[in-house]
Amino acid sequence: MAKQTGILKLTGTIGNITFYKTRNGYLAKQKNSVSKSRIMKDPAYAGTRRAMSEFGHASSLSKVFRFAIAGMILQVHKGYFPSRLTALFGKIIRTDKVNAPGKRELLRGDLSLMKGLEISERERLDAYLDGMPNLSINRETSVTVFSFSGLEKADLLRYPKGATHFTLKPGLVLMGEDPRQKAHFAGIKYTDSIYVPVKKGLEGMEDIRFSLQRGPDPQLLCGLLALHFYQEVNGEMHALSEGACVRVVHAERLEGKDS
Repeated sequence: MAKQTGILKLTGTIGNITFYKTRNGYLAKQKNSVSKSRIMKDPAYAGTRRAMSEFGHASSLSKVFRFAIAGMILQVHKGYFPSRLTALFGKIIRTDKVNAPGKRELLRGDLSLMKGLEISERERLDAYLDGMPNLSINRETSVTVFSFSGLEKADLLRYPKGATHFTLKPGLVLMGEDPRQKAHFAGIKYTDSIYVPVKKGLEGMEDIRFSLQRGPDPQLLCGLLALHFYQEVNGEMHALSEGACVRVVHAERLEGKDS
């Protein structure tokens, strides 16, 4: 692709050149000279079809995952998160060492690559916390625990100017390989938020438990942690846009309940 310069900026198509606008400016690209029919039928493009199949699968699962955590990331500046997540899912799918290219699966790939994924494009959770909580699951009872006891430092590393309180909310996603099935989400409701003074930090923070609704088939178990800052004014809490971040702190394959 090429970047447009000059006074006049174009959008649309002239001949085989398409002009379009993105967040990074006005760009131009040449149309593909190979027809869709040839790509879908010609044996020479078998590898392309396999790549298209896996990209489509990654994109569909990305949409399911984003829908599941939509309520958790409302206040976060997400930027290009949809494309970043699709690219990450594609990378994980390509680490599948069991299935053939074109049929590789997310749950057969290296799911640990999700750990550390920041939803926000501007903020990082580790810029505020000195360590991340541990996540453990009892596979008999399906109870999952977020534990903050292992954090070396309870104080916040920093906080936005004007912030008086913060909330720290964990969430869980259970998602299968079939993008036609909704993912399950477990988290803390907004009405149940506990506002902690920024001066107190994480001192004395108790473990948080969730009971999972496991299905019969293998699923992705993903643990996330959201941090938001607030300013108290006349007894009311007002959310601050600065410092809002959500991070993936755990990801693993969870076998089916009846496995």
